Amino acid sequence: MSEVKLPKHRVQSHSKYLLYIDILGFSALVRKRPEVIPALYHIVATANMQKHGDFRTIVFSDTIVVYNACQLDGENQGFIVMFLCEFCQDLFYRLSAIDVFFRAVITQGEFEHFELGKSSCFYGAGLIEVYRREKQIKSVGTFLDSRLLSLNSTFETVFHSQDLQFVLLAPQISQLAELSWEGVPHVDFDRIPGSDALLLKREIKILEKMYMTMAQDRDPEVRSKHSVAWHYYLQRYGTIMARLVREKFDPSFIDELEEWDEPDDDEGWTLCPKRMTNEQYGYALCFELTTRVDAYQTEVTEVFLKCLLDEKFTGRCEYYHRVGRMHGVEPYAIAVGLKDMDQKSHTTDAWGQHVEMRMTELLATRDLRIRQPGFSELVTMKSIRASFAFCGTAKFTNGKPTYIVEHADDAEDGAFCDVVKEVIYQK
Repeated sequence: MSEVKLPKHRVQSHSKYLLYIDILGFSALVRKRPEVIPALYHIVATANMQKHGDFRTIVFSDTIVVYNACQLDGENQGFIVMFLCEFCQDLFYRLSAIDVFFRAVITQGEFEHFELGKSSCFYGAGLIEVYRREKQIKSVGTFLDSRLLSLNSTFETVFHSQDLQFVLLAPQISQLAELSWEGVPHVDFDRIPGSDALLLKREIKILEKMYMTMAQDRDPEVRSKHSVAWHYYLQRYGTIMARLVREKFDPSFIDELEEWDEPDDDEGWTLCPKRMTNEQYGYALCFELTTRVDAYQTEVTEVFLKCLLDEKFTGRCEYYHRVGRMHGVEPYAIAVGLKDMDQKSHTTDAWGQHVEMRMTELLATRDLRIRQPGFSELVTMKSIRASFAFCGTAKFTNGKPTYIVEHADDAEDGAFCDVVKEVIYQK
């Protein structure tokens, strides 16, 4: 029998910043809600942790490990810890949509990961230690190694144990807490920036699920884990949490709030038009794709922004999109709502037809094989919001985007926000 020659692969142990995530209740999901598992893995596969070039992600069964692939130096370690916390916040938002919670620990330790043939190999003392520590925690949520606390300058924390700090992943709730009257059980909700309204609604919904699970779940261990996390939020945001419970987690008050833009040079804070009401009108522009190309969503966004630049639009632009069957064809559609600085809807039928023709001309120059089948139309914002996916909202000044007012991190298409941010940051 000939000797088996193993492949040579020399490795050295290196210290890494590790994010260890355990999807809770995974066995019960497999047994009782198997239809959720593909959605869960899709959420993980498209989460922000997978998109950052300085990090690597490993997924196996109910466990996710994220670590820094970049070299450590004295200046970037704080940013690494910040990003790992932000990855947890992003997953916190996304998984709550399917009623799935997790427990995570962020630490530093020895870790190696390499590919050997078709196998992914990973090991290290740091991985063993973080696994052991995570299993000892009787709570949901994210926990930061106390040794790394000095590197955290972004997220608020609450003391959990000598070794771990509980990370509060609700920055919008934190902003509300700053607006409360000290010592008085009242919150001045009218002062919350409406630009954060969507994220605040999401955080309120997540906290509601945590509260209801704590109160009603049949499994006492599950109730206990959510109770621990809930009381950490209660400890830091007591006035807010009491108000949310009293209001039965109803976020409807947010819809009436004003929105403020970032400072514009030295002119101070500039008022941005309020969110368009459901009764106001937007315009849906439908394009038939004669050839499917990966770039069409970005290209359509760029062409639409060129139209706003041509007419030097100043005000608020809400942008939506839809991919799917409509009027018997398979089109790509966008829908927009514009409101000028006088709080008046800028979207009219004549405007829509003008932009429709202009976009057709501009798209033709890009050889994207996109044409309009002729059923673009003026529709209410209520109809748009019911049938289109929200992609983002930006403020424009003389046709140029100056600030992202609202954006949805979990939107199916991030082209609008990506293009707007590219214009803003490269000007």
